[in-house]
Amino acid sequence: MEYFTVDQGERMRNAISSLSHLQQTISSNCIVYELSPLDFLCFQNNETITINNLESGITTSWLVSSNITILSSNDTSITVSASSSNSSRKGWVKATLSNGITLQEDFWVGKPEDLSFDGIQGNIFISSNSTEQYYVPIEKITEQGYTNYYWSVSPSSKLRIVRSHINRNDVFVQAIDTGMAEVKFHATNSCGSTTSTLYVTISNGGGFFFRAYPNPASTNLTIEQLKSSSKLKTKNSSKSFNTEFNSFNLYDFQSELVLSGKLKELTNIDVSALEKGTYILKIHINGNIETHQIIIK
Repeated sequence: MEYFTVDQGERMRNAISSLSHLQQTISSNCIVYELSPLDFLCFQNNETITINNLESGITTSWLVSSNITILSSNDTSITVSASSSNSSRKGWVKATLSNGITLQEDFWVGKPEDLSFDGIQGNIFISSNSTEQYYVPIEKITEQGYTNYYWSVSPSSKLRIVRSHINRNDVFVQAIDTGMAEVKFHATNSCGSTTSTLYVTISNGGGFFFRAYPNPASTNLTIEQLKSSSKLKTKNSSKSFNTEFNSFNLYDFQSELVLSGKLKELTNIDVSALEKGTYILKIHINGNIETHQIIIK
């Protein structure tokens, strides 16, 4: 492949031969600096990264990401460890050479991350007898170096897997009965194993009469009556749905009541004091109960 015309090539050769700063580009010895590769850094394992082909007289300054601790370093190498046993995310080591060149090595630190809050993709509100797909983005599997991964569901009385679930980034499950259930993703890499859980609510297919948002929430949670809620009748009665008799209870996953109150068509709840995690919101509507999963982040 030709990158220059004949005239352009001639001008380039003349410039290189006549300009001293361009003559520095001519050499029979091309030096390429690079860091020795590292794929994983596990807790309690020390790893050494070396600069290959470093010439004498060149000094090095080292920087590392916040989840890494420097144990020792010199101009040609650095020895590091994971800062915490709880670290499960990307890390990096950066070398800045005195000649202005910067090198960086990126790698995964720790066991697979917990994907319970925002990593497992799929509906958390489903109808009985429906089939749903859940998945983990393929880039999660690639960057974290999973060696084994599979799906499970519980309880089996409410959910069942309808397609092979081993070493796949997705799974198809069928809802059997109403209530709360769990879709779990189990992953292992060279540093350990993690189980991530997505809690799902299975209804009888009649739909929901309230929605709760934003979900996940961090400061405020809004519960809003949907337009279709006017169709709801009181149990054993022909009376129309009336928000005056509605209330909500918010439980943590140890079934402890953390918040409760009366509902209006639009109800704002302060959740800023709650710990991060998954909660169950139960809305009581004229003798009926509607259940939502809420995530506080």
